[in-house]
Amino acid sequence: MKSFSFQNKELHAESVLVTDLMEEYGSPLYIYSKNQIEFNWKKLENSFGAQSHLICYAVKANSNLAVLNILAKLSSRLRLSDEKITDVSLFGTEQRVCLELVRMTKLDTKTKNIYQIKQMPTQANFANIIGSSRETVSRILAKLRDDQIIIKTESGFIVPDKKQLEKRAFL
Repeated sequence: MKSFSFQNKELHAESVLVTDLMEEYGSPLYIYSKNQIEFNWKKLENSFGAQSHLICYAVKANSNLAVLNILAKLSSRLRLSDEKITDVSLFGTEQRVCLELVRMTKLDTKTKNIYQIKQMPTQANFANIIGSSRETVSRILAKLRDDQIIIKTESGFIVPDKKQLEKRAFL
């Protein structure tokens, strides 16, 4: 991948003319390519294959917040996918449903003691997330509602006692 290239003898960063950036931000300036950073990260990540590894970055080498944010998002995506692979291999379907619900809960800012899931995906999408079928997810959610672990609302779910949901996830 080439994020920096000459087009008609003019230097471009991705599709932006570098002289335009210089006019807008002044010179000298540092120009980073988000696409190039992501490409390099994925190339490095894939080079390990199935080998267990840890990618580290020396913040002192470049403390640019925009670059650090890109790297943080890439590493959090990787951690999340690793967690999901672990979940599928180690936990039963009900545990995976509960774990995903725990991840989705957010503390209600008004009451400060009730957790909510405001943007609940469809049951089919939820099933895909946890590696199950829609029917199984439907059955488990109904059981959780019957046991009052979750309460259905118009906008999603309320989790009155997050500890109970966590306990159910790690039976």
